[in-house]
Amino acid sequence: MGSHTHKKVSQNKKEKKNCSDDDSKIRKYILFTYYLIFLLGIPIWWKTTTYYRASMPFYEMENARYKLESHLRFTPTFRIENDPDGKLTDLSDKLINEEPQFPFYELQFTESKEAADYSICISKSSESSSYWKGRNLYLEYKEDISEKEIAIMLVNRLYEVFSPEIMDISGKYSQLTSKNVPSKVYNKRSIQFSPQYRILLSLILGEGSHDLYGWEIENAVAKYLHPLIQQLSQIMNLTVESQVQYFVDDPPVTSKEGEYRTAFSDFPKVVNNLEKYLTINSNVREPTLHFVLYVPSQEIQPLKLEDQNGEEVATNSMLLPQWGSIIITNTNNSSSNLLQDFDMRSQFRTISKDLLLLLGVDDFSSFSLNPVVMERMLRQRIAESLVATTDTLLNLSKLIKSIENMAVPKEIQLYVKEALKSLDLAYDTLSERKLSKTLSYSTNSFEKAQKALFHSSMVTTVYFPDESKYGIYAPLFAPIMIPLLLSFIRMVSNALRSMPVFQRKNKSA
Repeated sequence: MGSHTHKKVSQNKKEKKNCSDDDSKIRKYILFTYYLIFLLGIPIWWKTTTYYRASMPFYEMENARYKLESHLRFTPTFRIENDPDGKLTDLSDKLINEEPQFPFYELQFTESKEAADYSICISKSSESSSYWKGRNLYLEYKEDISEKEIAIMLVNRLYEVFSPEIMDISGKYSQLTSKNVPSKVYNKRSIQFSPQYRILLSLILGEGSHDLYGWEIENAVAKYLHPLIQQLSQIMNLTVESQVQYFVDDPPVTSKEGEYRTAFSDFPKVVNNLEKYLTINSNVREPTLHFVLYVPSQEIQPLKLEDQNGEEVATNSMLLPQWGSIIITNTNNSSSNLLQDFDMRSQFRTISKDLLLLLGVDDFSSFSLNPVVMERMLRQRIAESLVATTDTLLNLSKLIKSIENMAVPKEIQLYVKEALKSLDLAYDTLSERKLSKTLSYSTNSFEKAQKALFHSSMVTTVYFPDESKYGIYAPLFAPIMIPLLLSFIRMVSNALRSMPVFQRKNKSA
């Protein structure tokens, strides 16, 4: 009886031990499954949440500034035609070198016909005068002046022509190389550089009664604006659009000597009211230049614009820096319901002048540009594009370095490499004085740099700091990790206890 009972107890203990071992194995399998899922999940989670950052040529991007300083250099070269002994050329060259020089711009004289950009023809006359015809400068001097005085007159005339260009390029150059840009050289009137611009011509009718309902804008553009646009197309792309808007708020006016006047300070209010009527261009890389013909209400015509001193503005227009211009157009003497092209001749002369002013040129005398002004614009555009490209590359480098979680796809890397390559080609052709090719390469470089900076993938950047990430992930993983960690400690402890060494120590104790 006792023996039977002892066997039964032993059998029960054995069964319990087997059950306990089975439970322990199941627990281990479950824990190992969790650990395996967790260990496999970490690299998968890391891979799926990590942003791809292509390797960027940061050194070349940041070195672009120093390359600009050492490679941006213009050297307009002149040849005096009737100077057989070269004495006048030497005198003029010496006087030029005595003047303060800019590192990026230098006027030079040469005796080589092939190396000269411009020719100078000197002749005697009863009065001293000068004028340009094509690429030739004709300088007339009095018979009783010395050769040195002729050279001084020549150099002064050249600086009169080229100083505005030098100062304009100096301002753009200083924006990048100096934090404190001198106000005298920084032209805030000109619009920012872009390879292409949109010209929006608007006819705006005041809120009062009107007999006018439209304008012959196509004929006016073809006659007065197209020749200039055709010339400018050699160095930039221009698109022209037009619109008509009715019932726009008139500005505050005062009556004076049978005429209505509006002050310079009040006239911008018309522009503020216009903004809601003007169409917006969705292309950020195509800045819009606005040129507005404002026809006041019949009740306040003729309307004249007064300047800050109360004097009448001859053109009856206002230029707004980096925006465009608005021109008051009175129609009280017209019997037509249509603003005809010949009625807009003076307005389009103002538009042409203002367009060039916004593009950085103030030498304008007709509806076309002479070769000297065209080359001046070409050099200015080259300088603008090189400075803008360099600035864009520097900003892109700073942006990528400052935000570690920014996605940098392969496409951005390719854009930057293409921009740097075009930049090198631009400097190579500039040293060879091939200005048209230089502008082509520098413009392409600017476009690629802009595409890299404003790439759509940049908006996928994670702006959360690390503290925010921990605050998000901790509530998710902490409830899972604590039981797993405690189970792991217990499992290790049980495994150590089952080892023979620990069992012998327990028996001896």
